[in-house]
Parts: sequence; structure tokens; C-alpha cells
Amino acid sequence: MFVKWDITEKCNLNCIHCKVSGSKNNDNELDFNDIIYMVDKLKRDGVQYIQFIGGEPFCKENFLEILKYCNSKNIGIGITTNGTMMDERIINKLKKDIEVPMYIYFSLDGPNSFTNDQIRGKGVFEKCITSLATLSKYKGDMPNLIIGVNATINKINKDFIDEYIKLSNSYLVDVLGFSYIEEDGNAIENKEKLIISDAEKIEVFDKIFKAYSALEKNFMINMPIKNKVINFFNNKYKCNYPLRKEGNGCMVFRGGVRISSTGSIYPCESRHVIKESIDMKVINEEGAKLQKDRKILELEEIKDFRELITNNLNRYNLLTSNIDCEYRNICLGCPMDMGEITSMCRICNMLGEVPKGDCNENV
Repeated sequence: MFVKWDITEKCNLNCIHCKVSGSKNNDNELDFNDIIYMVDKLKRDGVQYIQFIGGEPFCKENFLEILKYCNSKNIGIGITTNGTMMDERIINKLKKDIEVPMYIYFSLDGPNSFTNDQIRGKGVFEKCITSLATLSKYKGDMPNLIIGVNATINKINKDFIDEYIKLSNSYLVDVLGFSYIEEDGNAIENKEKLIISDAEKIEVFDKIFKAYSALEKNFMINMPIKNKVINFFNNKYKCNYPLRKEGNGCMVFRGGVRISSTGSIYPCESRHVIKESIDMKVINEEGAKLQKDRKILELEEIKDFRELITNNLNRYNLLTSNIDCEYRNICLGCPMDMGEITSMCRICNMLGEVPKGDCNENV
């Protein structure tokens, strides 16, 4: 079992694509004692890994002590950070206190100040790069550490993706991740200058695969791409980017949940789906301990949501049964958003990778 935990909604930035809308101050967030109670419950329920997100996790009071407590419970740790608060003192503290596997992901949206700071704010690029360089310096003494860099692909940075990969390659980065802008939070009012078209996605994929094929250093690149498109660019650039495994990647089937800063548990990691899904309190605003003796994944609400997702997948399989495409069972995106395959099939069509049958008419 694993958890994505919005440990706080507070942030020292207010990025123009932020789903949380940045700089919130929620007085109902769990305090330190409630968080320790929650970690204990998660450990009893079999949690092996917690990914701390936000907001900015380092804005959370006592965050280093929370990480230290997770370490004492032998729970693996992930931190997604904007990198502006992670100074050498914090890095030394992590080096001293954390022995479990630890993944630190820096959110960086460009290879230079010109691109990144249009999205994340003035001076953010230099602060983040300084933190990344400092952490890389200590990596040899931290065998449990995995370093990642994440970027959201958008109109501002799409022409600099190859430079972004080269920059990441110059540091001790293990994982480079790309994602699209979700139309939520600040991105709603900024969507016209952020969200890219299908044709622009293809241009970005081309840049990524071209740069990937030339890499001398072997680090992993994660991107929102389907196997037909992977095969197209693998053949074009004679590289061996790995195909996605067959099966649905939905959190609810992989034994995961998402926890909000106020102690609610959701069976889904997507914010736009969370708004329509089940809100299960473990700790309420008065500090009452709910669901105390019930394992999270065995809650009826979780089981009901899993059944809903299963029914959606069965519907998808029925509606696409006439499509003669070996990737039919892999190209599906979120089961709560059955229309995503339409976009992916458009991209396949634009590349000339057209399956027999028409996904667009059936889903």
C-alpha cells in the first residue's frame, strides 16, 4: 500500500499552473500529533511508502520531524518540492535522520530563468538549481537517495525541452518526469498561454526522443505517452524507450490512496476526480479519531469506488471490442474520464499509426 499525502496547502510560491492555487493557509490542517497518529495507522494498515506533496511540503511546521518519524516506522519517503527552501542545513538533516529509501523530486519548468520563472516566479530557477546542485553533491553519502526532476509541458517551455534534458543530465538526476497541465486552480485562468495542442505534443515527443537517443547517461524519463507513440519514435530515433506494461495504472487498483491536508482519504489521486469521489475522514476538525479499527483499503467506500472503476473499464472494453489494435488495453487513461483515448487516437492518426476501427466513434 502507498499514499500520496498533501501534507499542506501552504506554499511560498504561486505558480501560474498550480492546481492548489498556491499560498493557501488552511487552519483545519492536521497538526503534528494528528499526523503522527495517521502515520501509525498507515503503518498498521501496511503502508510501505508515502509521497509528500502540497503546497510546498517544507512549509509544513515540523516537516523534518514528520519525515524522521516515518523513517522510524520504516516507511519509504517521497518529497515533491519547488526546491526554494531546501538549503544545506535541511539536506544535512535528511542525510543524518533518513535511512529508508527517499525520493526527492524537484519541480522545475525550464532549463533557464527565462522559461522557468515565467511560470514559477522571479528568482525561483536559481534557488531550485542551487538546491539540486547541493543535493547532488551529497548524493555519494546518501545511498538511499533517488533524485528526480519534474516538468509540466506547456506553451512557455515546449521549445526548450531538449535543453531541459541536457540540464538534468548535468546533475545526478535519476528520474526525469514530464506531465501535462491540468485545467484546475491557477491554470484555469492561464490555460490559453499554457495548454498545448495535440500537434505541439507530437513536437515535444520528438524533441524528447531525439534527446533520449543521444544520452550517454542512463536515467529514467517518465512521460504521458502511449505505446503506439513510443514505438513510432523508438523506430524513428533507433532507441529503446521502454513500453508501458499492460493493465490500468489507476491508484485504486495498485493499493494506493490520497490524503488531504485536513485528514480526508480519497481513493483517487486526481484532483478533478476527487471533487466527485468519496471523502472519508480519518481525523475530523475536532481531532476525533475516526476509522480507527478499520483498514483503509477495506472500507466500503473504497470497495464501492473500485467497483465503479471496474464497471467503467468493462464499458470501455465493450465499446472498443471491434478495434483491431494491440494497444487497446493500454491506451486508456483515467477510467473516470473515458474520453481521453480520443486525444491519444488523434495523435496516433497524426503520426500515421492508425488502428483498424475508429476509437473516436466508439468512446
